[in-house]
Amino acid sequence: METSPIADLNTRRLSEADAEPLGRFFELLAADAETTRFFHPHPLSQVFAADLCARQRRCRDRYFITQYHGETVGYSMLRGWDEGYTTPSFGACTHPQLRGAGLGQLLLAHAIAESQAAGAQHLRLTVYKENVAAFHIYRKFGFVFKDKNEHEWIGLLDLRRPLPAHPIHANLTKLDAWRKRQLAPAA
Repeated sequence: METSPIADLNTRRLSEADAEPLGRFFELLAADAETTRFFHPHPLSQVFAADLCARQRRCRDRYFITQYHGETVGYSMLRGWDEGYTTPSFGACTHPQLRGAGLGQLLLAHAIAESQAAGAQHLRLTVYKENVAAFHIYRKFGFVFKDKNEHEWIGLLDLRRPLPAHPIHANLTKLDAWRKRQLAPAA
């Protein structure tokens, strides 16, 4: 399922072939303090990526990779179905250098569409209260929050109701500048 009208930016379900790029992405995430402060649903390692990609054919949970011109820029998941829940839990992370490029909104919009297509009536997530940027995005999409504990909120989105209409765009200028830096020879 395509998440953006931007050419060469796509989100798709993981496959066994994604083990290497996902593993590299996980290691990049694991080395970033801000990422690990807010995103730690499972080990961010090559070994976990290989295992996750190998079991995609037999799990009901859904894991996605987002790439721009073939480079991994995001990862997202809808979990809980394998454990018997009817409401999936959303989690996502974007490349640390691409924060603020609109990718989080694209990943969330994709997860909402996937959840609806799977027949889910709600979408759940947990967010740290200090993660103001993510919280703002989730509220914009219509999530309703309650305290989970002193540090986190639980958000719930009713997928049976019309979702708030708002444009979702990735910042192509930021994506292209990042890509240009990736392609530049090391000095």
